[in-house]
Amino acid sequence: MRPRLVPRLFAEFIRGWQERARSVGAELLAVTPDRLAGILRRLLPRARVVLQQGEFFGERLEAAFQAAFAGEAASVVAVPGDAPPPNAEAIVNLFRHLEKYDDAMAIAPSEDGGVNLLGFARSAQRDLGSVAWFGPSVCSDLLSHSERFNLPLLVAAALFDIDQVEDVWKLYRRSLLDATWLSIRHLLAAVLCTPLVAARRVLLMPNEVFGTAVHVRGPPAYAT
Repeated sequence: MRPRLVPRLFAEFIRGWQERARSVGAELLAVTPDRLAGILRRLLPRARVVLQQGEFFGERLEAAFQAAFAGEAASVVAVPGDAPPPNAEAIVNLFRHLEKYDDAMAIAPSEDGGVNLLGFARSAQRDLGSVAWFGPSVCSDLLSHSERFNLPLLVAAALFDIDQVEDVWKLYRRSLLDATWLSIRHLLAAVLCTPLVAARRVLLMPNEVFGTAVHVRGPPAYAT
């Protein structure tokens, strides 16, 4: 049972994103490699699941945005599979900003120099292939992107994600003081109690284990 603890933890994150999408009036679009599509459809029975396109991460992310905007969406926010969702107010604030300007952009940085949420309004210009996605400059590259295309930008509060074992320890400590994490505290504790994790030698699954989730919202549902 123990080898299944990490997948269960990430599955809990993903189910949390499905609930958060429902709570803010968004559609959840899950983008995934073909080999994982069945897993996503079982985890997210109310979400739309599409297959990943493109060779490099920037190409795949751009294809995901294109798939989301192919419908009636006015704004799209890409979210991670290696972190639980922030509170509904944080997501609503991103969508409100994107709905206020037809070429807007929004990001929520992560604590390691990356970003955990990335949003665009329908008419915003994107050049995601130019971003160094797996380096420490992701956030600064995206800030430069907004300046280059003169996109109205919202930078939300930094969020926390899980890249390695030390991150599980940090998240568990936060869960002791923050009720937001209460529902997954038992899974965090179980992961931390496994022998290999206790030895701090295990890297947890990357984002693409469950693909990239995209929140899509259509006509503005909030006054701006």
